[in-house]
Amino acid sequence: MEKASHLSVIVDLSPTQWHLSAQTSNQYPLSIETFLSQLLAFLNAHIASKHENSLVVFGALPGKSVLLYSSTELLSDDVPSLDANSYLPFKLVDSTVVQRIMNEFDAIGELEEEPSCALVGAVTKALCYINRITHPSSTTAGVAEDPSIVHDPRILILSVSPDLSSSYIPIMNAIFSAQKL
Repeated sequence: MEKASHLSVIVDLSPTQWHLSAQTSNQYPLSIETFLSQLLAFLNAHIASKHENSLVVFGALPGKSVLLYSSTELLSDDVPSLDANSYLPFKLVDSTVVQRIMNEFDAIGELEEEPSCALVGAVTKALCYINRITHPSSTTAGVAEDPSIVHDPRILILSVSPDLSSSYIPIMNAIFSAQKL
């Protein structure tokens, strides 16, 4: 029987880069709206492929990284209204991810100079999350995780920003740390 899988998705949410990506002068323009619909279909497919699969989505924003969704840590205010034609896990992913991204975009406002995207911080948070679910301890007893389920963890980074040479060493440090998990 196939093991349960954990997927940590890191999404680059740089407003400037998404604006540039959506311009029709690009060979393959991609707006944030189109990207989100494709991302949500992918996330729902991961959840649907096996009941025990878990999912966490981090947003890498200018100057900070935030948790957008976690299938293991749902708050009571996260439960959206459900109609008869909706599947609750899909509705939770869709509404939570989109709502939190919109909240973060609203909080950014207009900046003269946008700081670089906090991709390294998001990678580090994803690694910490993976470490927490693969090595349960008494300090994580509040997490709604079944300790008998062993996850096969993966990280997927979806970035629209160009590479930054200043983040090369921190990214490599995160990769070397991940090898020790």
